[in-house]
Amino acid sequence: MSWLFFPPFFTIPATILFALIGDRGNVQPVPGLIWGGALAVYLCLCVLSAYFVLGEQEAKTDLGLIFFLSQGLILIPVVLALGAPVFFAWGGFIILLGALSLSFYRATQIASGASAVSPSDSAAPTPNEIIDKIPLATCVTNNKGALLHANSPFYAALEQPKELLQNNPINEIIPINEETVELDTGLWWIQQEHFADRYLFFLCPTEHCQPQLSEQVQTQKSFAAPVIAGSGPFDEYGFLSPGYMEYRTTEEIERARRYRRWLSVLLLGLGYNPSSPMGIGSLEQGGYFKTFAKAVKPMLRNVDIGFAMNEQNRVLILLPETPLSGAKSLLGRLSTVPREVFEDSLRESLGIRVVSSVQFYNGANPLDFPKLMSILEESFEAADKVAS
Repeated sequence: MSWLFFPPFFTIPATILFALIGDRGNVQPVPGLIWGGALAVYLCLCVLSAYFVLGEQEAKTDLGLIFFLSQGLILIPVVLALGAPVFFAWGGFIILLGALSLSFYRATQIASGASAVSPSDSAAPTPNEIIDKIPLATCVTNNKGALLHANSPFYAALEQPKELLQNNPINEIIPINEETVELDTGLWWIQQEHFADRYLFFLCPTEHCQPQLSEQVQTQKSFAAPVIAGSGPFDEYGFLSPGYMEYRTTEEIERARRYRRWLSVLLLGLGYNPSSPMGIGSLEQGGYFKTFAKAVKPMLRNVDIGFAMNEQNRVLILLPETPLSGAKSLLGRLSTVPREVFEDSLRESLGIRVVSSVQFYNGANPLDFPKLMSILEESFEAADKVAS
């Protein structure tokens, strides 16, 4: 039925009819420019009509509109040129005017419909709005553990005022790096995820998450180091507490392996001149290391993850999405820290310098935390011996 709207199927019989009933005495000359323009537009409309039919487009209204536009446009010069009764020309004019009016009406309706859509209707939801729609008890904190946002199930699970929760670090409410927490509302399973400078916590009643809880215990307990009771997730330097080191490092290694992403790791410490006339005790070395570590933290990006290993006086830094060249560039900047934080006389007399080792991982080969630390430690010791 769509072919019935193809313009020539009506134009050709109508032209023959007008030629038969036309009077040569009533022939009106039509300028060639008008003929050329009318025929050009008519042919374009015929091609457009054929496109809709052959392309099986769902545009029945467009076919009808194209049909009436083409007929109204071509009838006027054809009727005048063949001397047919003039009311046919007026009929063509009325058809053309009606088709143009309908086209204009449809265009304004489409435009008004588009303008009626407000930006807020098509805007993507904010992270906080997404969290509010999560049925599980969910909260977000910054790197220091301060609560940034939580949804209604989270406040209901803890049964504490919103103002009280926002004024306390999250580790005073939820035991970090533990699998469960005992609240007044029952026993809850904890899932923690780290995203750049944010931490995301999910709480789920253990009776609904027991299979996941068992799997979590089996797969993570082998490398999740316990955190000392009462300790927070961040140490005095702003780094993550050492208790998280094996867990977070393993997590970053697994992410790099799974998605074939870059991961660079730095191990930093201070080296001293063994022939220095001034003796350096372990207590003094610890003090120098604290000064060094506090100066290192501000030089890292928010996505970098650092751990201060106080017992070894070393800093471990994880650099996600960082190639080896980027890690070496950072290492070059960190090597200048002793000149900035120690007096020249002290630094020169003790021979204080930065000792480091760097390891790059692209996820192609197997790697685990013990193997990574072994490589870094071996390289670190070799670098310290060469420098001394």
